[in-house]
Amino acid sequence: MYDFDGNEIYEGDIIQSLSFPDMRYEVIWYHGCWVVKNHIAELDDEFETLYKTLKIFKFNVVGNIIDNPNLMEEK
Repeated sequence: MYDFDGNEIYEGDIIQSLSFPDMRYEVIWYHGCWVVKNHIAELDDEFETLYKTLKIFKFNVVGNIIDNPNLMEEK
């Protein structure tokens, strides 16, 4: 899948909404599906699929969880 600017999205990437900069999600593979989770989600929480998230809002990749873990910290 691709972000709004056409960049490929990979597992561990952090995507951020263009309209709502506080909306940041980590892309993970969970139960056979690409999903997004925010900084307060637990593994048992209900996740939204990456596909649906990208259809509803415009997102861009702003980093990844390895190189930029601070992007997922609560503000």
